[in-house]
Amino acid sequence: MGTPSEQAPGASRSVELAGAVELEPKWQERHLELVPAPDLLPIVRAAEVTNVPQSTLHRWLHDELIHEHGRGPHSSRLVSVKEIRSVIRPREATKIASLPRLTELRAQGKTDEEIAEELGVSETTAYWWRSELGLPPYAPNCRPAKVRQRDERDAAIVAAVDAGTPVERAARTAGTSSATGYRALHAAERELSRRKYPEPGPRECSLSGCDVVFAPSGTEVAYGRGQYCSKVCAYAARAGRFCDARAELERRKAAEDLLETADVAELFGVEPVEVTTRYRELGLKPIEQLRVDHLPHTYLYERKPVEAFLRAWALGLDTDARRALWLDEDHVLKIWNAMGRLERLADARGLTADEVEAILRDRTRRKAKRLRNRRRGRRQSSGPPPHHAEWAERFEEMKRELVERWDAYHVDGDPRPTRWEVARLVAYADYEQHPDRWSYRPADHPRQAADRIWAAVKPLQNAPSEIPAP
Repeated sequence: MGTPSEQAPGASRSVELAGAVELEPKWQERHLELVPAPDLLPIVRAAEVTNVPQSTLHRWLHDELIHEHGRGPHSSRLVSVKEIRSVIRPREATKIASLPRLTELRAQGKTDEEIAEELGVSETTAYWWRSELGLPPYAPNCRPAKVRQRDERDAAIVAAVDAGTPVERAARTAGTSSATGYRALHAAERELSRRKYPEPGPRECSLSGCDVVFAPSGTEVAYGRGQYCSKVCAYAARAGRFCDARAELERRKAAEDLLETADVAELFGVEPVEVTTRYRELGLKPIEQLRVDHLPHTYLYERKPVEAFLRAWALGLDTDARRALWLDEDHVLKIWNAMGRLERLADARGLTADEVEAILRDRTRRKAKRLRNRRRGRRQSSGPPPHHAEWAERFEEMKRELVERWDAYHVDGDPRPTRWEVARLVAYADYEQHPDRWSYRPADHPRQAADRIWAAVKPLQNAPSEIPAP
């Protein structure tokens, strides 16, 4: 579904912040297992994987919160993703615990400097936390006196100019210089030019259970955003939509007997990327790709073609020694260890190396048992169809009747009735009574019809002779 990289912290936190919304354990476990990322990465790539700015990573290097592990391509610094996440986790926990208090302090009219001192963080950190919550720089009616006076003065200058007063006179009336008057006028013009979309006004957060009232910008609303008061609520809503889409998909899979990519990968004992790349090239085609924002790269497969493909794949184990190697526990462990995947999986799941090795051995053992015990070839029949016995009985009756007629009416030189003639007459009679058993008229293809009757009758005639006498 290329090899996927590790999930960014922001995406994983969306589930934690959802409260009542929680993913099924099997999806969390499967996600941790299938998306490990390399531990040492260039600092640019590490910033993308961990969702941490490069400037912050450089500052952490300077403060020795994380360490440099050599140089990568183009002399870029190599840093450990594990170390970065060990720094992120306590900081994120502090942030999530501080957000309610920050909201209370902002409602009391505290500035970013006062909030930072109260929470024990830097003023920049308080600014970014407040911005993520979508709170204004100042609480309503709590702006500093100098700021209120400046805004009132600028508003008076703009109103006077709109009424027809020259800028210089409006500035002198407001008690300031003409340069300040022009600056206030230009600022108002810029604000009007930036308002491409009308301001929507205050609204309540769309997340169920959140009663915060906020005022998004017109641009956000025009582009389909501005529904939630903060990123925390947006993450929670996104997790809820994912769970709803997952539940709908599970209902459809049960109703139509379908498999998705992860199910096919589990059935084959491989990773999803193998199903969508190598197995697809070998002929395993999905019937549909889901176009759902919350379930990207999800393909649906019918169960019967998947099982038929698996049977055909199992038949090749005896002729392809390379395939059989991947059913050897020691070989699989050797490859995973050489690629560093055992260590990454242990870190992702929080397990020891021995526990991960035991899990991998068990999975390989179950895969080998499933493939080697796979039924090969056509299923063994439970016996001949019922109408074969009917044909055999009619064959004997027809043969007896023809022999009696031959004995009574034949002249010298007339041949005895052959089994082909008897089978042909049986086919004619059966077609008259049961035309649904035939895809053609026996009269049009007498030899083919007679061969079919004889092929069905002969085993039944030979069966009693094969049973030993008591």
